[in-house]
Amino acid sequence: AGRNFQSHELPRVRSLIQPSLPSGFAHRRLRSRSLQSVSHDGLPVNFTTITKWPKCLSLRQIRQQGDCSSGYAHSVAATITDRLCIATGQSVNMSAEDITACDMNQQGCAGGRTDLAWQFYMDQGVVTGGPYNTTQ
Repeated sequence: AGRNFQSHELPRVRSLIQPSLPSGFAHRRLRSRSLQSVSHDGLPVNFTTITKWPKCLSLRQIRQQGDCSSGYAHSVAATITDRLCIATGQSVNMSAEDITACDMNQQGCAGGRTDLAWQFYMDQGVVTGGPYNTTQ
C-alpha cells in the first residue's frame, strides 16, 4: 500500500483516531490478570475464522472510514455484522454510514462514542448496506 497521508497531515490523522469523550469522563482501569491464572485447557491448537465461519466474509473485511472520524460507527457496524453472521450463518452488512449520519447523539464525521452507537442500534436499529458509494 502507498502512503495515505503526508507527514504534515499528522494532526489531521490524529483527529481521525482520537475518541470524542464527554467532559468529566473518567477512565476506569480494568483489573489485570496474570497469564498463569488463565487456563488453556480445551483451547484448540489452531483456529481461524475462515474455517469456523466460512460464510462470514465480513470477518475478513477491513472497513475504510476515509477522511471522516467515524471509527466509532465502523467498529459498531462491523461488530453487529460479524455477530449476526456468526449467530445465523447469514452474511448481511450493517451500515456504518447509517450510524454516522442518523445517530443525532453523535458528531458525525467529527467523532462519536461506541457506547452511544450501540445504544442507537438497540433503540432505532441500523439499516443494511455496504461501504459508501457502493450498491451493496
